[in-house]
Amino acid sequence: MGVVVINGTRYEGNNEPKNVSAENGEWYESISDAIAAGNDEITLGDGTFTMPDNLQGGAVIEGNGENTVLNMEDKVCSYYNNVTFRNLAMNVGTGNYKGLQHSSNIAYDNCVINGVMWLYTTSTFTNCTFNI
Repeated sequence: MGVVVINGTRYEGNNEPKNVSAENGEWYESISDAIAAGNDEITLGDGTFTMPDNLQGGAVIEGNGENTVLNMEDKVCSYYNNVTFRNLAMNVGTGNYKGLQHSSNIAYDNCVINGVMWLYTTSTFTNCTFNI
């Protein structure tokens, strides 16, 4: 479907969306909804976003630097295939076996990884920072 720009954040706790919209005028409450609608290039604005549970079709998820945070603290995400994360921060947490499971071909470009990510996949990291 093309490129979607989602500007906004998600409230922590109740996951109520705030200012989450797409460049093409469509409104999505989450990254999962944007991907389910057939979008494969997602650009996120400043804010904190919940990681989708799985992402099988492939996508590029790009942020606005450390002001864009993908939250997957103490969460297991599975079946991420052919996904690139670019120019964003990921809050992973410190629990055992939390991260991306049963996934393949994951790329991280200019990302900040906060916490300990367990990887069960082939992954490449380019210009990334790890804060453990």
